[in-house]
Amino acid sequence: MLVKADRRVAYGSVVEGMLLLQQSGAAKLGFLTDPAEPPRRRSGRG
Repeated sequence: MLVKADRRVAYGSVVEGMLLLQQSGAAKLGFLTDPAEPPRRRSGRG
């Protein structure tokens, strides 16, 4: 079972959902992730 959530979902809610999946018989759980966006660089012009 793969779990995907975004930043708007509270971490505790994700964990709670994963616990329910385990209790329902899911043998393997994992997270789907997107790569982090690189930090924006400021141009030296101003």
